[in-house]
Formats: sequence, structure tokens, C-alpha cells
Amino acid sequence: MAHADLYERVRQKTPVPITERDLERVLVGLLQAESLWDLVGLCDVPLAALPPLLEELQRDGLLERRGDRVSLTPSGKQLIEAQGWAPPVESRCSRCRGRGVSLEEAPYRELLERFQEISRDRPAPRQDFDQGYVTPETTVARVALLRRRGDLDGKRLLVLGDDDLVGLAAALLGTARTITVLEVDPDLVGFIRETARRLELALEVREHDLRDPLPPDLLKAFDTFTTDPVESYDGCRLFLGRGLSGLAGIGSAGYFGLTRHEASLAKWHRLQRWVVEQGAVITDCLDRFNEYVNWPYWGEMRARRWLAVEAAPQAIWYRSTLFRLELVEPKAYPNEPFAGSFEDPELATT
Repeated sequence: MAHADLYERVRQKTPVPITERDLERVLVGLLQAESLWDLVGLCDVPLAALPPLLEELQRDGLLERRGDRVSLTPSGKQLIEAQGWAPPVESRCSRCRGRGVSLEEAPYRELLERFQEISRDRPAPRQDFDQGYVTPETTVARVALLRRRGDLDGKRLLVLGDDDLVGLAAALLGTARTITVLEVDPDLVGFIRETARRLELALEVREHDLRDPLPPDLLKAFDTFTTDPVESYDGCRLFLGRGLSGLAGIGSAGYFGLTRHEASLAKWHRLQRWVVEQGAVITDCLDRFNEYVNWPYWGEMRARRWLAVEAAPQAIWYRSTLFRLELVEPKAYPNEPFAGSFEDPELATT
């Protein structure tokens, strides 16, 4: 096939595991994208693989780039037509946006309004903590999903890192038995603590670095955990491992997100296999559930340097899939200081 040589050249120029299907995703994404940020949001390919891929497409006369603008040449369109490829047909539910929960009825409509109000003065995201928070709709949808799956009402909830303010949103609803938030950012800890105090919300927040072991009183103490981990392989295992250490036993559940921007499917495969080895099973995988507000440090990201983009993104481009796991065979999880690394060639926002 004409594109096989192109794929092989790209594969040799990037340390990120990619497949020929990724090449198809990029070419099809270029049918719809007008800018590089559009393409990143459309194609579900690790960001680190895009620069060599775009370079080779240009070299073969399949792509034209002018600044941040990208488009297929007639030869590129002919290649796509010859392969019979086409953009995915979007058919998401207009009410739930594919999340499986609607925010249009009570109590979520009112919860969203209250949450938007209290989160308005939140601290700005910090790159040194790899922060980037989701939209208010996403936070409330997470809470709604926890309730729909029976993982919130009357349950003990552990939130591991909370720049998305899931703990506050859940506390506003008032149906959890207890809510405990562990957060490393002192500014965020202060904001959550003061907001909970001012609104008389039942929520405990502790300043804690997850690279340190969980406090003994939090081991096997929760029914549910939720986290948005650092997406290096070791980082994901750290966050999920702390969550698993906090779960009480069989039937306890955990929620976490993974992108395709910073995690190849090869990494997904390794992590899913690791989850199963920990005695858990993945019960839910909700594509593009999490939508992230564009953060102010975009100009300092690796992705910006890789793509050499000139302008800040205008629309939401960073999304992640939300996973739910359930414990079916609890094991003895190590609760030791973190000895791994947050570094990873696939990470794009650090």
C-alpha cells in the first residue's frame, strides 16, 4: 500500500508506539481540521507522534501547512479516497453528550449552577503539579455517574488530587457518607478547605503528596476513589495504587481518566493488564467523558514546542476517557514511597 512506507518512516522517527491505524486517524482528521489544535482534538493520536507524522506528510506532498493552518493537498485527499477512509460519524446523545448521565434535571441542574458559582475563584492550574482542570459540566457529570453506579450515596469517597473539585461538588450534593480529599497544592488545599468551611460542607481535605505512603488511617477505609492521574506509566500506577490501597474490599470501585493525547494504546494495554493483575476489573470505559478548560501555561508545554504552534487554542481540544474499575479479588497493595518516575516520552503538557 502507498501509505505503508510513510508509516514505517514515521515509526522510525518517534519513540511513541503508533500503528498504521494512527496514520489513518491523522489523515481522516485532516479532512475536518482547519488548525493544528483542531487536528489534535480530532485524531486520537499521541501528541508526541504528530510532528514526525506531519513532517512526512508534507515531504510526500500530502499536507500543506501555513503557520497553524493545515490542510490536505489533492494528493492527500486522493489517498484517503483510494483507501475508502472517512471521518467517524458523530452520533452522540445530545442530552448527555455520550456520558450516560444528563444534567438537565434535578438535582444536577441546580448542582451545576451552585458549583459554577463556588468554583469561579479557584486557584489557577499549575504546570509544576501537572494541573489542568475539567469544565464544570464534566465535574458534575462525574458526580452524577458515581451516583448512577451506586458509588456515592452512603459511601465513603476518597479523592486523590482534586484540581477538578470533585470533592466539593459531591459535598454540595450531600449524599456521601464521608468525603476525603488528598491534594498536594497548598493553594488548592486552602481553597477547598475554606469553601467547605464557609458553606458548612461535610468534607475533609489534607495536604498530601501521593509520592508518600497513604496515612495509616486511610488504608482500606473507603468504598470509592476517584483520581485523574499523571499519565506516565509509573505515575498512573502510583495514583491507582494509592486508590486501591484505600479501598475497603470486594465491590469497592475506582474512577480514573486516560487521554489518547499523552497515552498510546500500547500504554493503555499495559495499564489495563496491570489493573487486572491487582484484582480489579474495568467495568466502564466512557470515551471523551472529560473535557478540559484550556490552561494558561499552554505556551510552556512540550506539545507547543513539538508542533510549533503560534496561537493559543480557542476551543476545547484536550479530552480523556473515564474508566471505572471494581475490586473482585483484593490483594496486599504496597504502601511505600514512590520510587518510579513521572517522566515519559509521551507526556505533552509538562
